[in-house]
Amino acid sequence: MPIPEGATMRSTTWGNQAFMRIEFDDELIKTETPIFYRAVLTDHADKIGGASIFIAGFSETPYINGNFRGSALNSLVKITGYNSKKLQDISDEALRQMLGNRRVRNARITTGSRFGRASQEEIVVQVDRDRLATHGLTVVDVVRHLRRLLGVDTPWSMLIDGENERVQLSFFDSESMEYTDAIQTLIRTPEGKNIRIADIVTVETVPLSGEITREDQRYASYVNWEYIGTDQMRQAYIKSIIGSLTLPYGYDAEESTREFFTPEEEEELTMALVLAVIFIFMVLAAVFESVTLPILVLISLPMALVGVFLAFWLTNSAFDSSARIGLILLFGIVVNNAILLLSRFRTEATLILKSKLGGDPAADAALFPGMKKELGGSDLWRLPKSERGQLLHRAIARATHVRLRSVLLTSGTTIVGLAPLLIHFRDTQDKDIWENLALASIGGLASSTILILLTMPALYYMCIRMDWLWKGALNWIRR
Repeated sequence: MPIPEGATMRSTTWGNQAFMRIEFDDELIKTETPIFYRAVLTDHADKIGGASIFIAGFSETPYINGNFRGSALNSLVKITGYNSKKLQDISDEALRQMLGNRRVRNARITTGSRFGRASQEEIVVQVDRDRLATHGLTVVDVVRHLRRLLGVDTPWSMLIDGENERVQLSFFDSESMEYTDAIQTLIRTPEGKNIRIADIVTVETVPLSGEITREDQRYASYVNWEYIGTDQMRQAYIKSIIGSLTLPYGYDAEESTREFFTPEEEEELTMALVLAVIFIFMVLAAVFESVTLPILVLISLPMALVGVFLAFWLTNSAFDSSARIGLILLFGIVVNNAILLLSRFRTEATLILKSKLGGDPAADAALFPGMKKELGGSDLWRLPKSERGQLLHRAIARATHVRLRSVLLTSGTTIVGLAPLLIHFRDTQDKDIWENLALASIGGLASSTILILLTMPALYYMCIRMDWLWKGALNWIRR
């Protein structure tokens, strides 16, 4: 094949296997050339008898076809309902629509949403009853004869030398007999004549879905196909197929996700995220002895979500279950940076109070002797009004300067530690469950680090000034 400018190709062969890697530059990858290469190579591989192919790099799921005992095409729609016959009719209608689209390849009805997609076929033997009647044969005679030819006759029990034995009759070459060979053999009629089985039966190979599964008292069928095009085009086509189906009451159609968790596990994962946030708030409220400061810490979570959104949007990646696990990991890391800053804000404010008031203000403010109260910016209220604003500004600036290196080192080392997961994914062009986890963590950590350093000092300053206003209003009311 001619290789255009901007594309590189290299291949390796060993034994009866081969590996080919094609890379395109940024401009060429936006054209139809990569899709054209995939279509040509796929068609060529499918024409080779016994070949199995695995193509990755075009979508979230690799294209698999051949003797892998399954197929992982890139599009899958799940249809559920209460009547298996009606469900089969709806699936057949969806299949007919797909077969008319030139971008659809290998459309089929399968079972199972991930590992049970192997397309199957069955051999249908249709018996001509009129011809049977002319020869004095019955359907049971023909079926029994065919089963013995193929070595699948039903065993039965009989006495042999006084012992009850299991017996199964079959022809001597039944282990190697095919259906096409079996129907060419002769069967003896009650009249003693021999006729070919092919004269009284017809054999047809038809595609078959392995089974219609049951889920929550409903039947489920899957329509599976390979869509040639961009991922956005594929998603739009799946929506159009689902929207075109006429579904009676009690029937549903949806894209079947290829994630590692069941819907129940997805709900549990979402609950884990909520509980993680609540737990973080409770611990911080107990440690800081405040309600405002935990809220400031939790504001860092939306800051992290900004980076997560940008990371998945820029890389055009799917936000799957592994990415949600990354969020749980991310939340625990992100709040550390906010806690580092807020703790230092309070420490600097305490040092200022000690230098201005003398003694030990933390011990003086404690409820019980021998204990110390955690002081913060709001306690600068005890200083003269003309000084407290400037001193608060100085405390926040000093604390940010002190903690800047710690925050950057904490975030930077975590990002560097997760980066190899992304490099491994991009290098192999294969879907790795750790890739989205790392992508969510790195994107969220990068944005939260920048936004926390830029906004947290200002937010803390505003909260303290509002607290002072509230205390001033209370004093005015008392007076």
